[in-house]
Amino acid sequence: MSTETTASFHQDAPIPSGSPDTTLTMSGWREQGAALKKTDSDLRWALADWLVLGENKFGSLDALSPNPVNVYSVASELFPDHPRKYFRELAYVARNVPASVRQDALSFSHHQVVAALDRAAQVRWLKEAVEKTLSVSKLREAIKYEYEPRLFPIPLSYALSEKLNTLARAVGQSAESLARGAVELLVASETDKIQAELDAARQYNDAADARRRIEDAARARAADEWTRTVKEQREAYARTHPAPQFDPKPFEVELTAIESTLEALDKQLKEVENEDLRTVLAKERAHHEVERELVRRRHYEAVDANREELKNWQSEVRNKFPNYPPDERLYRAQLAARIAKEFADAAEQLAQKAEVASAAV
Repeated sequence: MSTETTASFHQDAPIPSGSPDTTLTMSGWREQGAALKKTDSDLRWALADWLVLGENKFGSLDALSPNPVNVYSVASELFPDHPRKYFRELAYVARNVPASVRQDALSFSHHQVVAALDRAAQVRWLKEAVEKTLSVSKLREAIKYEYEPRLFPIPLSYALSEKLNTLARAVGQSAESLARGAVELLVASETDKIQAELDAARQYNDAADARRRIEDAARARAADEWTRTVKEQREAYARTHPAPQFDPKPFEVELTAIESTLEALDKQLKEVENEDLRTVLAKERAHHEVERELVRRRHYEAVDANREELKNWQSEVRNKFPNYPPDERLYRAQLAARIAKEFADAAEQLAQKAEVASAAV
């Protein structure tokens, strides 16, 4: 078996991504990848150049190696934490952004953003990113803004193009500059008009809000006044027409007397031994029990009657002094008059303030 010659490699040295090195062996290339794995710095550039070097040397049919090798499989073995797509993207960036174009002050991600552009655009955008200290996202937005489809230039009819060219020659300007100036003037004019309409709408909304606030306040005050008046009227009516009251005292006195009689009879029944007398006492006790039940029934009926009278009295009070105006149209007319007066007072206050301000000036 032939002995392979291993190329010397230092992990801090840049890995060339150009023509394959005829002295580099597959074993030496793998050792370079293993050495990269041991470093703690950002490996993307070194790893990207290493992938391109391996692809040029061992990964294609026209390479110097007789048996093409899948360099991305080798990279996956050495760096198992990353998918193959990751290595393909690294190689793509290194292959499309040569060392002569790269900017040391920028990250690999900056170069990844410009990898699809032509060489001149890469140089211009990377230089601008350094000068303006653009972040990766800002650089991507700037490139997208320049290359995305525009609403301009606006296609013009032949007649309008001829008029524009004639006018441009007459004033000594380019047709593009003249057209841009006309569009800017038109946009500025329309912007002023739209802003004026917005200001008018805002003033109208402010006036409407002020009117709503005055109306709400007037309604609230009118409702409070009505509620207060109704309360006073009901209290005055209650003084002259008091609510029906129920007095349970007569029933309580009568029931107390019956209970006392029953207790006395029970005591006599315990002391008397004569059967005839006991029979008489038992009949008298039963009579008083019936009388007690009748008193209780009359008490319940009186309570129910009083409850019905109180309900009728409350209904009468509500009808005489309702919670809401009985004539809604009349109430609305009074409320409208009140609101109109509120508006007039507010306008007068504004006029007085304006007069004081003008006098101060």
